[in-house]
Amino acid sequence: MHDTDHASVDTQHRYGATLFRVIEVFRVCLRDVAGICTYMPFEMRRPVPFITVSRLRLLADHRKARFAAAILAACIGLYVLRSLSSSTSYLTELNAERRLRAILNETSLMASSHWAGTYHLGDGYSGNEVALAPESGFVYERRSCLGVSERNFGRVTSGTQTLMLDRTFPSIRVGVLNCPEEVAPVRWGDRMYLIPPQRMLAFCNAINSGEEPRKHFAGRFLMREGDEDKPTVGNPEIPSAFTRYILSSPIRTTVSDCGVPFPAEKNEIGTQWWESTATLRVGKDTGLLPGMKFHLPPHQLYSIVVTGVFQDTCDVLIRTPQPMQTVGLDISTTVSIDPRDIILFDL
Repeated sequence: MHDTDHASVDTQHRYGATLFRVIEVFRVCLRDVAGICTYMPFEMRRPVPFITVSRLRLLADHRKARFAAAILAACIGLYVLRSLSSSTSYLTELNAERRLRAILNETSLMASSHWAGTYHLGDGYSGNEVALAPESGFVYERRSCLGVSERNFGRVTSGTQTLMLDRTFPSIRVGVLNCPEEVAPVRWGDRMYLIPPQRMLAFCNAINSGEEPRKHFAGRFLMREGDEDKPTVGNPEIPSAFTRYILSSPIRTTVSDCGVPFPAEKNEIGTQWWESTATLRVGKDTGLLPGMKFHLPPHQLYSIVVTGVFQDTCDVLIRTPQPMQTVGLDISTTVSIDPRDIILFDL
């Protein structure tokens, strides 16, 4: 074999050895980084020293390998720093647990008439929990069967009618499932709710439908733990601007005229909805107001929102996940199904 052939083989061996060392370190690092992966439950996630001297020694005998290892270490370091400063990090978990203990201690010293406490909303399988107290602040957790997927905490500032939650991290969700920035304590008999101002009309519609007051902890609105067994008297203590949205008795009617369904925009999870407009033969004398809801049997999960109210009629917008013929169907402001089914639909 010629000298040039030997040189070529030696070069191939050097590059092969370098590549093997880089791949080996990368494999070990990835295995250890998985221990703090964002998508794992908090109970299984702990930071570990995934880069050790013995592992880096594999790269010490080659310049190019050391350069590759430096780039790899920098990338992993940036990932770790980003993880430690996120709402799903181990440090966030420790801070939230410490604050939660302080909240529970402070709450135990307060009367039950105060808004301090732990509140829950969800469908029984997943949901949100918010624990809060005046001095210790609040802790928010989004839980599911896989564990905690989001945490937040911060101070609580009491206003005239609402509480401001000063969140440490921006919420990663929208709608019902997000960590609220502002809530209004709503007393209903011996119960206490926390209702965001933008959800107050939805709360009134839930009362009209029979969803609230609920008899179990699952629900679409933050209710204090243990209050599902407490009685309610009259109407809840909501802002005066919304008291007229609570009906004294259900309204029932028939869809008399409906337009052709047309596809609406998809929601944030990609569900395609169909919308149609219709006219109902009920008007102002029944107490209807824009924003109130009717429910459509047998698919009572599909709501009909009142968009305009006139003397003897009203206009509504019907939203369904598939085109439906609704003319002639009897509808009502109440529902006859388990409210937990509404939770699964509305969340």
